[in-house]
Amino acid sequence: MIDATAVSQAILVDEIGLASATFGPFMLKSVFQPIFAAAGDELAPWGAEAKLRPLRDHLPVPSAMIAESMGGEDVIAFEALCRALHLQNYHMIGVDGLSLFCSVDARHASSANRALDELEFLSALVHEVGLPPHLLVCSLAECEKQEKTVLLRLATAIRLHGFSLGVDDFAAGFPALEQVSFIKPDVVKIDGPWFRRVAGVPRATRLLRPLFSGFQDAGAAVLVDGIETASQLDAALEAGAVLVQGPLLGQPMLAGSLFPAAPIERATLTSPQGNVVRLADRRRRMNQRR
Repeated sequence: MIDATAVSQAILVDEIGLASATFGPFMLKSVFQPIFAAAGDELAPWGAEAKLRPLRDHLPVPSAMIAESMGGEDVIAFEALCRALHLQNYHMIGVDGLSLFCSVDARHASSANRALDELEFLSALVHEVGLPPHLLVCSLAECEKQEKTVLLRLATAIRLHGFSLGVDDFAAGFPALEQVSFIKPDVVKIDGPWFRRVAGVPRATRLLRPLFSGFQDAGAAVLVDGIETASQLDAALEAGAVLVQGPLLGQPMLAGSLFPAAPIERATLTSPQGNVVRLADRRRRMNQRR
């Protein structure tokens, strides 16, 4: 059972509404990485993926350091606290109508009561912050380790709360492909390292189009994560991805930072040689057009 009172007491909100949280010796902050949708020659802001930046003694530490210090019950409390923190900071993005990606560990679905309890808690938080439920994308991680019936139970519960359903870090292969087809998510997020390996091999890149097309035929938008170069962006879009994310387009930024609100022209992301244009150069070009 999630202790909503303890979660609330662990979250600190400053005078401008920016939330942080305490968990043992750690201070937790929200970071959001922009997600863009392909729209002709532009990439339009579509959403943000919520991530965590933990600190200890005011210095950043790896998330693994927290994981190593936790027991089983601590994991439940920690994950509930992280989701509450990200939802509390959603308004700090400052761009209306963006979807919010939150990862959900599919291993929790092995306990039906725990999964339902977490979703009830999440639903209450969404209502509290005024986020339309469909804008919250619950993206299932660790799907390949779960039975289809367990995944279906979790996916059904997510949809009953009005949330959108995603699958996290997909890489081609069995049983992942079968499981994705079974639960029919709204968004399939392609694993960044896997995609970059494929995008580096022209023959392999040609195999992406039928894979992405299969997802789209099933009603799922394809999100490619981890895009670092213009050539990788081109490969993703040419294969049929409609959503893109990665360092080329925007690094994760602390809640309260200036989040991109305007579309990006694809032409500003490449040079004639197909290399990445430095961010300062991109900004200078945009200013020259004004």
